[in-house]
Amino acid sequence: MKTSIALIAISIALLSGCVHVMDNSDPTLQVSPISYEELRDKPLAQLGKIVMFGGIIANVSNSTQGGEIEVLQYKLDDDGYPDDTQVSSGRFLATSPTLLDANSYPKGAQVTIVGEVKAERQVKTKWQTTHLPVIAIRQIHAWIPEEEKKMPFLIPGTTRVDPYYYGHDTPLPKRPLGIKTDIR
Repeated sequence: MKTSIALIAISIALLSGCVHVMDNSDPTLQVSPISYEELRDKPLAQLGKIVMFGGIIANVSNSTQGGEIEVLQYKLDDDGYPDDTQVSSGRFLATSPTLLDANSYPKGAQVTIVGEVKAERQVKTKWQTTHLPVIAIRQIHAWIPEEEKKMPFLIPGTTRVDPYYYGHDTPLPKRPLGIKTDIR
């Protein structure tokens, strides 16, 4: 009896170790099933709705009003990971009242953002003027780059690599693995 309870407890602990992009403990973060195309075409009709989009960081900038990330949008898979094998439908701006560290959110990194639709902003490029939807960040998750997913197993509490781990000759990453932030 005790072994079956222990086995069930261990199974639950292992299954709960899965990565979830969104922290479900906040009841105000009910994501609306809005496609990026709907948001891009009519952002003012979606004001105040909570959405989850992701893609590749094109630019990070900071000002006295806070931080801003320009994201090249890609559809998200079932885990909330941006699928950059598809065609992008455009860009969006993600804003934060706090400053955003460009080292934590480097250009080219994949990111998933949960936030509130605020407005749209006119952005001038070299060739044209375009309107981008603006999303106020509530939660943000920077994904582990592909080369860092192959990181070797480290001996807990050390920076030493387990020599019995297959692929132990893989170099260690040069930056933090995953950054999950809750911005309010």
